[in-house]
Amino acid sequence: MTSYEFSTYIEGLKGEPFCLIYASHEPHAPHMEGRITANDVSVPPHWLDTWESRDLLARYMNDVEAMDSEFGKLMEVLKDNELYQDAVVLFWQAQESLQWPLQQRTV
Repeated sequence: MTSYEFSTYIEGLKGEPFCLIYASHEPHAPHMEGRITANDVSVPPHWLDTWESRDLLARYMNDVEAMDSEFGKLMEVLKDNELYQDAVVLFWQAQESLQWPLQQRTV
């Protein structure tokens, strides 16, 4: 659902109680290219510092940035429709693990 579709949907709910569950694909793989590049990141000391690991981390950071932007747009729609002040907003990111050394999948 685009932010326009979401906004239109929310406008139709004014005055009605509702429950909204917003689920983003981000930051799950495959990760996307974006503003952050491999040259912009440093890897943790327990990782092998290669261009590939830096590129993967940069792409992951781009996904997190995209998710943050999506969530921000959702909050703006709630504010624009005067629903924010009465909303209970729960943010839950279920990224159980990453595909890097010493993350949950490899423990």
